[in-house]
Amino acid sequence: MSGKTPDWLSRWFSRKPCEPSPYVSLGYEPFKDDLSVKQAAGRCSTQALHELCSYGGHPLSSDFKDGFRQAFVDVAMGGNGVTPAIPPEKYWKSYYRTADGHARADEWFEGYRAGAVQAHSHGVSDYNFVPASYSPDFPPTAAYPLSAGREHFPQQVITDSPTVDFADAQARR
Repeated sequence: MSGKTPDWLSRWFSRKPCEPSPYVSLGYEPFKDDLSVKQAAGRCSTQALHELCSYGGHPLSSDFKDGFRQAFVDVAMGGNGVTPAIPPEKYWKSYYRTADGHARADEWFEGYRAGAVQAHSHGVSDYNFVPASYSPDFPPTAAYPLSAGREHFPQQVITDSPTVDFADAQARR
């Protein structure tokens, strides 16, 4: 082996905490890609929580942290960051239907709301877009959302915005 570091290894060690890791593959593999994005969102949420704790000065509950982390993953995987109407199944158990349980579920919701704001500000929603080629009707800065069914990207979408929302793209087909 020569003394030069392979490109993929250089990219691995030079990545930012909030960026997905490169993975070895012969092509696009949705499972590996999703795993890479979820791991990056987890790293980024941990970093953001650390910053939040150091500025806030008070400890955060595990329920708040769980909601915060879930929001990062949801936004990174294509979600819009809107707080879910109900909490995760963990909070459906009989204990959580008590006053104390409701308070813990409320902490999860607060964490989710805070995490969604931080996820967008840290740019994890950018993981959902792939670059698109230029055409007169499609600006060069535009990108297709990865959530576009993965196997069925629209052929061309005419828009004035710098990125294309999947719902808009599907409606225009």
